[in-house]
Amino acid sequence: SLYALNHPAEPALVVKTYRNATDIPQARLTDDSVFLDYVVKPFCNYCQDQVPALQGNNDNPPPLSNVTIVACIASAGVVTHNQVRLTNLQNMLICGNLIQNHGSAATPLSARIVKCLIINDFVAQGYGCLTLQPHEVRQLYGPKDAME
Repeated sequence: SLYALNHPAEPALVVKTYRNATDIPQARLTDDSVFLDYVVKPFCNYCQDQVPALQGNNDNPPPLSNVTIVACIASAGVVTHNQVRLTNLQNMLICGNLIQNHGSAATPLSARIVKCLIINDFVAQGYGCLTLQPHEVRQLYGPKDAME
C-alpha cells in the first residue's frame, strides 16, 4: 500500500510503501488496532523524520501545535460506518474512528489526526478523475466534441 503526506496545492512531501506481508505481523491481523499500530503510527514517525519542519531537538519539541491532519484512506472492500474489513487479510480492520481517536496511544504526529475518512478505492479513483486537467485526459470513444 502507498501512503503520502501532502500539503494542499503542493506535491507530496513524503511517500512510503508498506507491504502487508512484511510490515504487518500475521499474528496481529485480527487485532482491531493492527493498522493503526503497524501502518499509521510508523508512517507518522517516518514523516516526522523526513520533513525538517516537523522535527524538534533536545531543547525544543517539534513544532506540531500548528499541524492539523485530515487523513483519507482508500481501500478495496465494502466501507461502512467509516471502516473496512480486508477479507484477503483475515478480515483485518481499518477503522477511521479508531485512527482519529487513539488518544494516549498516539505518536506526536499521529496525535494531530483530527479526522480520518475511510473510502472505497474506486470512489477515490472517481474523485481523482474530477481533478484531471484537459491535457491529462484522452477520449477513447464518442463524438469529438464530447470533451469540450
